[in-house]
Amino acid sequence: MTIYLLIAFILLGVLIVILNKYTRKKSAKNEEPEQKSTPISDGECCGAHEICEKTGKYNPQFKPDYYDDEELDVYKGINPEDYTEEQIAEFEEVLMTMKESDVAGWLRSLQLRGIEPPYSVREKAIMILG
Repeated sequence: MTIYLLIAFILLGVLIVILNKYTRKKSAKNEEPEQKSTPISDGECCGAHEICEKTGKYNPQFKPDYYDDEELDVYKGINPEDYTEEQIAEFEEVLMTMKESDVAGWLRSLQLRGIEPPYSVREKAIMILG
């Protein structure tokens, strides 16, 4: 009888060890890897984003893509409310001649280049994206 009890305890111990290893492997797979954060000194960007989340400045490491819209560079720094009808038409022409899949990249490119599109064009672009 003691021998059966000893065998039962040994089997129970082996079972506990196996289950422990199995659950540790499973929980290790479910855990997200720890992201290393780089301390940022005031006024500097970490370089991980197109636009720095800390300062709102453009990250110089990212270069804008052009969508046959180089002529829009003259509108850098202009307030969206200040565009004339002819200038709005230029933005609309570029928007209407591009593929729907390029609209998000185009808006990002304008942002990286410091160009704010007219509100009406921005609304149309958002409708296309939606």
